Amino acid sequence: MIDKGTEVEYVAAGGNVPHHGLLPDKAARQWSGLRKEFTAQWRASEDPLSRRRIVDLSGCLEKLEATLLQARRIREYHDRLISQARSLKATLFQGTAFQGSDACADFEGFLLHGRASLDRLTWFIGRHFKNPVSSFRRIKNVLSDFEGKSSEAAELLEMVGSADAWFDGLFGKLESPQSLRDIVAHHHALVEGTRTCFGVQRISDESALLIDCEVELPGLDARLPVLKTTNDSIGYLAFLILNSVAVFMDVERLPFQDYATTWANLGIAISDYVIRVPVGSLHGEHTLFTVRRMTPDGFEFGTDNVDPSIFERRFSL
Repeated sequence: MIDKGTEVEYVAAGGNVPHHGLLPDKAARQWSGLRKEFTAQWRASEDPLSRRRIVDLSGCLEKLEATLLQARRIREYHDRLISQARSLKATLFQGTAFQGSDACADFEGFLLHGRASLDRLTWFIGRHFKNPVSSFRRIKNVLSDFEGKSSEAAELLEMVGSADAWFDGLFGKLESPQSLRDIVAHHHALVEGTRTCFGVQRISDESALLIDCEVELPGLDARLPVLKTTNDSIGYLAFLILNSVAVFMDVERLPFQDYATTWANLGIAISDYVIRVPVGSLHGEHTLFTVRRMTPDGFEFGTDNVDPSIFERRFSL
């Protein structure tokens, strides 16, 4: 208990822009500029509604930070696999597979936080245009109604439209009853859908391939590689959220390429390189042995004919 009138010293630490080392300098500077603008506008007005607006927009960035935290953990798993392969260079087996339950759990978290960050942004946009909506799947309907009346709506609509293919593939189309995010949130653990495990495949004494984990769950049409999907999504999420907040704060907007992540993902999605042949065909000149999934009694494996370009993605041991 501090007595009334007692003088105290107190420090509140705000920290740096929390992009977890995943965004390039231009995007990080934009984020920093937004935070400075929050401070300037907060100081300029004591109006509760104005300050509420700043808190709401700041909340959108907090959601983005939480998403990028999950992405950082997945990148660390990627880096750890490579480091382990190099440290075991002398004794590394021809192939080593990992279930990667921790990375898959982080990917589930990435999906949940990523969708939550988009929905938080959607809630703000809907309220701004006095047309409440809570799901990003429906944000284009709101923006389309105001496209001809508001330059903000027109600009936001163009940004959202440019991310359609990415969003539809990961979080579900407007008319789709489920998405990968919905399935892992309510029905399945991600590892249940493993079709290729994380792995390190030795190519020579001095090089190896990093195999990405690919998952496919009931109700989805495509397989998704964990490392690649996370890596691709970082730029889209930062582009949509930072640029949208920049629209409302009248801070400089950036083109999509300025959000390309600094994470150089070396993981390979085997399905991108498999050469489809009739069942029972002989193996070709270029084949890869991979573990498909772990079972309660071991693992299942398979051998695929692959396009030789896959070996260009090798990393040095």
